[in-house]
Formats: sequence, structure tokens, C-alpha cells
Amino acid sequence: MLYEPTTLASVARLIGDCLEGDYGIDADSLFAELKIDRTKFAEPGSRISFAKMNELWSRATAVTNDPWFGFAVGDMARPSDFFVLGHAWLASATLKGALRRLCRYGHVLTTQGSALQLLDRDDTCVLIESYSDAVGPRQKAAKDAGFVALLRLSDFVTQEPVRPISVSLTIDPEFESTRYSELFQCAVTYGAEEETWVYDARELEQQLAGNIPDVAQATDRIAEDYIRSLDSGTVATAVRSMIMQT
Repeated sequence: MLYEPTTLASVARLIGDCLEGDYGIDADSLFAELKIDRTKFAEPGSRISFAKMNELWSRATAVTNDPWFGFAVGDMARPSDFFVLGHAWLASATLKGALRRLCRYGHVLTTQGSALQLLDRDDTCVLIESYSDAVGPRQKAAKDAGFVALLRLSDFVTQEPVRPISVSLTIDPEFESTRYSELFQCAVTYGAEEETWVYDARELEQQLAGNIPDVAQATDRIAEDYIRSLDSGTVATAVRSMIMQT
């Protein structure tokens, strides 16, 4: 691999806050072991390697001895935790528009190789996330946190909760639980090749009270510039790696 995938550092901050606030566990030693600089959390848009983040999820789950640790982390998530993507989300005209921004600017959250798309199918909209094998599997806790966080973000912008009408998860069937069906409030299948959430299209097209077109356009530009900077960093890292090998 010529470059190292990265993740928004604020996600690591959420993990630390959850360990300390919900479980009474000092996170400093865990961050020190993984060489994660906690001072970076105060820098907007700062990032850490996906490998460190993946290990952080693993160790945090082990130290809490809670297989549902990801749910607790996701429940703490707020739009402000996701840098410019969170602001773009809040200013979107519809939940469909917000989900499209999530698909378009997913690399703000992580460059680890997953692909998000929102497809129109008859009277439904289908949100699909597929994973690349290039960087290895994501921790279950990370997936759980993402599920919960996305629903929490939706609740921030809609007057009434909007939930999928069906969900297919890549989660192993051995983890089948009412925790998932209660979270999504719909039928859930397990062991799928992709995360697939099917929505009633009409619910996603309702106008949102926080719609501010000028802010949405401004945050779109910032998000695009930020992602370009990540791509530039990726290219620069790849070039340096190739030079060192010659």
C-alpha cells in the first residue's frame, strides 16, 4: 500500500469521552499506547491513521467488556463532531440532500475505502455502503457507532424521527439482536455483503427547517477543498514512498 488511510480525529475523541463519561475508564493510557496525540482533537479537521483507529475500537471494546460499546459512542455524536460535513448536513434542504452530501463527502469521515451511494428505486431511496478489502475489516463497534450516529444526525434535522423501512447489515448473524431491530424500528437481516438501508422516498423529501442554501453551498465548497487536500496528501505520500524505494 502506497499510502495510509485516515479517519477524522474527532471520532477518537468521542471514543475517549465515552470511555471516561459512560464507563469511568481513563482513556489517556489507551491513547498513549497507540501513540494517538490527544491534543490533535482540538484542531478542526485533524486526522489519525485508520489502523490506529481500528485498534482503538478493538481495545476500547475489550477494556469495557461491552460488545455494544459502539452504540454508546454513536449516541454521543452531534453534527459538530463531523467537521464541515456536520455543518453541510444541518444546512441541507431535505434529508435526501443530507444523505447525498454524506455520500459525496464521506472521505471527510474516513478514507479507508468504503463507498457510499444513494439510489432511487421506484418509491424508495436506498442507501448502500460497500467496503474495500484493501485495508481489512472494520470493527463491529465502529459499524455500530456509525449506525447510531447516522440516525441521531437524522433526528437533529427532522421534526419527527425518520427510519428505514428495511435494513440489511454486514454484521455477522451471531450478533443478531433486538438492539438492532429496536434501533432501526424495522426488519433487519444480517450477514449481507453491503450495508443497505431502504427508505420511503417521500419521507426523505420533506423540507427541513434548517435549510439555508447559502450555508449549504459554502460548506460544500469547504468540504470539496478539504477532500482535495486529502487527495493531494495521498499523492504526495505515494510519491515519497516510491522515491524511497528507488
